[in-house]
Amino acid sequence: MSVAGSKIDVTETGVSTSAIGKSRDIPGPRGYPLVGILPHLRKNPLQYFVKVAREYGDVVRLDFGPKKFYLLNHPAYIKYVLHDNHANFRKGYDLVKPVLGDGLITSEGALWRRQRRLLQPAFHRRQLEGLVSLMVKNIARTLQGWDTFAARSAAFDMEEEMFRLTRYNLVKTMFNLDLETKMAEVGKDFEACLAYLQQLMKAPFKPMAYLPTPTNVRFWRARKRLDRLVYDILAKRRSNGGGASDDLLALLLKARDDETHDNMSDRQLRDEVMTLLIAGHETTATALTWTWYLLAKHPEVAGKVTDEIRTVLSGRTPTFEDVPKLVFTGMVIDEVLRLYPSTWLFARQAIAGFEIGSYAIPKSAMIFMSPFIMHRHPTYWSGPEAFQPERFLPDKKAQQTPYTYFPFGGGPRSCIGDQFALTVMKLVVAMVLQRYRLTVAEDRIIEPLPKATLRPGSRLQMMVNFL
Repeated sequence: MSVAGSKIDVTETGVSTSAIGKSRDIPGPRGYPLVGILPHLRKNPLQYFVKVAREYGDVVRLDFGPKKFYLLNHPAYIKYVLHDNHANFRKGYDLVKPVLGDGLITSEGALWRRQRRLLQPAFHRRQLEGLVSLMVKNIARTLQGWDTFAARSAAFDMEEEMFRLTRYNLVKTMFNLDLETKMAEVGKDFEACLAYLQQLMKAPFKPMAYLPTPTNVRFWRARKRLDRLVYDILAKRRSNGGGASDDLLALLLKARDDETHDNMSDRQLRDEVMTLLIAGHETTATALTWTWYLLAKHPEVAGKVTDEIRTVLSGRTPTFEDVPKLVFTGMVIDEVLRLYPSTWLFARQAIAGFEIGSYAIPKSAMIFMSPFIMHRHPTYWSGPEAFQPERFLPDKKAQQTPYTYFPFGGGPRSCIGDQFALTVMKLVVAMVLQRYRLTVAEDRIIEPLPKATLRPGSRLQMMVNFL
């Protein structure tokens, strides 16, 4: 592979190249007049993206009304955008700024680089080690209610439970405050923000964000309440010199820029807190929901996980030192994220035009890259639809082609909280399977639904029984 300036060829990977063409030469589905492919996306955008990727190849032109988007389906091309030539691309997530402000997901350029430097220490291994005991308490507190389900053999909505668990854990890990009386309201406000984001994803070219629709009104009120909560906590922390030292907020308050020696302002802290709380809890909750679904569908795998947990923990509460010892549990989580990556689509906007393969992509073009598509690409994965955690045995993992697996993105803008999320998931799986055996209440196939994250398309009713 050769990368020079803003051109990439991948002849040795089997992708043929020829004289550089123009963007109109890029293959893609024929859409409808004026609206392009938008009507196709209303039914099942995930299925449609998979279809066109398989039909049209490594670079696909997608007409969204008058705008052209480009879907990349080759790992070398994805690596080029996310890593090799990342400086030529911005995230272009301006639509979600009303929710997240200028946090890590939405900020660009010098502001993003500064914020990344300030936040990075909070997610170092030594800081994560200090948070694990708090996480364990949070998880145990949430799981107490499951004994009632087990005693009554009652079915419950697993997705709802995972959202409740991860929300409680993130709020407690962030603030280490007793917000039990406010958690129900906080949960509703989170859901209002997520519903607003989903509305924007469905209608990205309409002025939906500014109309007094029921979704928008609920979001405006929810954002106001969440902002008040965060700013009140910040004011109390600053008045007593930072307060607790064993939560994420304390680490963010102490963060100081190496170049300017400045701390984050309250507005910057608000934006990063909202980004971590809203984006962080949904991705982890969704991944855990799919984990329980797949383990229930594959009891032999669940048995192996339970055996490993029993061997490593011997019935005691997990600690930070136990996390890396849960090797097979980690393989299961990796395979869950392969089949059902929470972030199913990444987007970038080209700052300058560039050439990729035999095609020219224009300035300002939006680029799509889908982990869901690449994680199931038959060229790179044997039996891609099957649930096989052994794919992630260390020797096999080392042989994977880069960017055929990228559930947390890649390059400098990869997810800063990936190890945090993976640690939480391991702890939850370990603590649940120490005590319970899980089964699905209804034996049926649940299809993924692409929203802000890749969520189950129907309710996942499950039951727990004591071991």
